[in-house]
Amino acid sequence: MKVLLAMSGGVDSSLCGYLLQEKGYEVVGATFNTGFSDAEKFKRDVADAKSVADYLGIEHRVIDYSHLFKEEVIDPFIQSYKDGKTPNPCVICNRILKFGTLMDYALENGFDFLATGHYAKVGEFHGRTLLKKAKDDRKDQTYFMYEADNLEHVIFPLGNFTKDETRALAKKLGIKTSDKKDSQEICFIKTDYRDFLNSQNVDLPSEGYFIDINGNILGRHKGTHNYTIGQRKGLEIALGSRYYVVAIDTKNNTVTLADESQLYKKHVVAKVFNQKNLDILTNKDYEVKTRYTLHGSDAKIKYEDGKLIANFYDGVRAPAIGQAMVIYDGEYVIGGGEIVDAF
Repeated sequence: MKVLLAMSGGVDSSLCGYLLQEKGYEVVGATFNTGFSDAEKFKRDVADAKSVADYLGIEHRVIDYSHLFKEEVIDPFIQSYKDGKTPNPCVICNRILKFGTLMDYALENGFDFLATGHYAKVGEFHGRTLLKKAKDDRKDQTYFMYEADNLEHVIFPLGNFTKDETRALAKKLGIKTSDKKDSQEICFIKTDYRDFLNSQNVDLPSEGYFIDINGNILGRHKGTHNYTIGQRKGLEIALGSRYYVVAIDTKNNTVTLADESQLYKKHVVAKVFNQKNLDILTNKDYEVKTRYTLHGSDAKIKYEDGKLIANFYDGVRAPAIGQAMVIYDGEYVIGGGEIVDAF
């Protein structure tokens, strides 16, 4: 059985090559070029991936997806901030590139499976092949992959590993990347997303007003793209108490500030791109995540007109338009969507 292994040049995907070989798979490594990584860093990552591939005795390929990455990930990322949203480019990249275009490449070139170094699992649930939480709850990446399709052709070798176990085994095996630092959450952001936006030579929102929930002007903001829901630091305005960004209105060019209590919402609405498994939803409580860094909260779920509506028993903190809302039934991912409203 042939497996195409996505190799980033990091320790996770490097160890995957060894684990797949141990299970008897014929492995070929592939690193794809987004065109938006630092040139020197990408060169080092490719060199590391090829070095590990040589160590394992497997072929290594570099695939250029720079045009697609700009069109499907970068351009929507920029537009989302111009529209007052808080985008999640990793979700889009996973759906369109890794488990879309790269999966197509694998199947069209005679591979039986695509493998990645994500911390996730695949399991059978109600007769479906679904995404399943990883053993390491701290590293579980299913939130970013809720739209992954063709799961019957996917292998996640690290699903039953903790990050510490991954590094320890890689070091024991003498794999070059065992001590390599993890990459940042968004691969094309070096420091701050604002710096990235300002470097792209695009028209960005102009200065406007901070207002309170009653519409009273509090001061001037530097452009709506500089703020995200729940933000407190970096507002550069003295109000005598802690205020947070609770709303962004690009039409009126305002950013609403309020105390923390205004961040909590009981109802979150998300538009759905893949409704494949939503027919198994029932009238029971589900664990729902509206941000990767938050623990899931219990909610009743309703699906209608292409949208998921989560009704939380307790308010969920700072759900932001553009982020993902992901629904879990125990360890299994039932589905999710992009947040379009919260109230």
